[in-house]
Amino acid sequence: MKVRFFRPSDGRRCHYIIKKCLFTVNKKEDSLATRKNLAKNNTPKRLLEKNSMEKIYVAEDKNKVVGIIGIDDVGIIHHLFVDPRYHGKGIGSALLQKTITTAKKHKLKKVTTHSSILADGFYKKHGFKRIRKHTRKWLNSKITYIKMEKKI
Repeated sequence: MKVRFFRPSDGRRCHYIIKKCLFTVNKKEDSLATRKNLAKNNTPKRLLEKNSMEKIYVAEDKNKVVGIIGIDDVGIIHHLFVDPRYHGKGIGSALLQKTITTAKKHKLKKVTTHSSILADGFYKKHGFKRIRKHTRKWLNSKITYIKMEKKI
């Protein structure tokens, strides 16, 4: 398994992974409207647009993209998703470590994320602390997340 920069050709596979996670793993956490909004916000076209505003990395196993993560210039980690068939194999940890390394290279003092409730334990395991739980209106739905940070 290796972690590398996102390429335009990765868009469709990354969108598939994100949708797969949203509609299986996150099924009980978010409303259908919220999951649809999140999927629409991570289409191949949107991922290409996001790639110009943040550093997006993918995890690749045997030449197949199996995970995605992004980090922006201020250290906010975005869209960590791993193909459910690869959960528990260290893919998410490797992607997260890549963003932390990137943040350190840019002399940032901390990284933050807006974690799903399901991913709360994953981030805690990696040294993130809970800042607050928040629910807000988003498009035609509500989204609940946990703001977390890690000093680096």
